[in-house]
Amino acid sequence: MIKQICYRILKSLGLFQVALWITKSRLRILCYHGFALSDEASFRPRLFIRSETFRRRMEYLRRNGFTVLALYSALAHLDKASLPATAAVRQSYTRHAAY
Repeated sequence: MIKQICYRILKSLGLFQVALWITKSRLRILCYHGFALSDEASFRPRLFIRSETFRRRMEYLRRNGFTVLALYSALAHLDKASLPATAAVRQSYTRHAAY
C-alpha cells in the first residue's frame, strides 16, 4: 500500500519522466521468468506472466516510444554505438510464441 502511494506521488511529480530522459540513451532489459500456459500465474503470479498481460505491456512500450529489440540486435547496436533512444530488450527464460 505504501509502495503504491509513493509510486503515484513520484509519478505525479514527473520524476518518472525525468528518469526516462536521463536514461534515454541506455538499454533497458526486461526479464520474464516464464509465461503461463494455463493457471501457473494463479499459483505463482510473480513468477509467471499471462499472455494478455505481456501483450498489454509490449503495447504500452510501443505506444510510449520504446523500441523493443531482440537481444542480438541490441548488442549489435551497442557495438556500433547506434542504439535507438529508449531501446528495450525483452528477454525470457522460456519461449513465448506471441512475440
